[in-house]
Amino acid sequence: MRAPEGMQRQMYATIPATGGDLQISLGGARRVFLLRIWSRGVELAGAKSEDLDEVIAAASLWASGARLRELGARYPFMDIGEISEAYEEGREVEAKWALLLRSDQAEARRLAEEALRFPKLAGLFPYLSHHDLLLSRTTGYPFTRDAPCIRPLLSGGYAVMWPETMETIATVESPRQAVEIVNAALPEEYGPAVPGTADDLGDT
Repeated sequence: MRAPEGMQRQMYATIPATGGDLQISLGGARRVFLLRIWSRGVELAGAKSEDLDEVIAAASLWASGARLRELGARYPFMDIGEISEAYEEGREVEAKWALLLRSDQAEARRLAEEALRFPKLAGLFPYLSHHDLLLSRTTGYPFTRDAPCIRPLLSGGYAVMWPETMETIATVESPRQAVEIVNAALPEEYGPAVPGTADDLGDT
């Protein structure tokens, strides 16, 4: 074990593992251990427990090279993320689009359906922020923010914008029009999304 950079070793520990670092920290108000598994900008799993023995056992299993499914089956107190296994298998882009297609937000479903008609967009990592649809060249946070985003408008229609400046490129009536503008704005060599973060690409 080692303490994360800048953290007190009496309060924090990190266990490096092939599938991602397992971080353990102590709760402040009562005796409780907080666990998180991070890999390439993604929190794959999290948990909290008052039982140090089970924390050590779970950490040991993960450090031995176990997969998320085995970890969750052996230690149900571990909360595995909804698409964490897809990240583990390299299917996170496909899995995230599938989640949007099942979203309880109708606008997200419509935009996802239209975006998947374009191979360039389908290869990027989609995510929602305050109902805006954004696309990233990386699958971990921080994401890249150099592709136009789409904002459903309360008055109807859609605004296509640059996420960093919120400058509006165009306002259109249909999700198909909005998606077509995003697709046309991207360079031919843009994407597909890769594991890691914007920092790994040198982006800000």
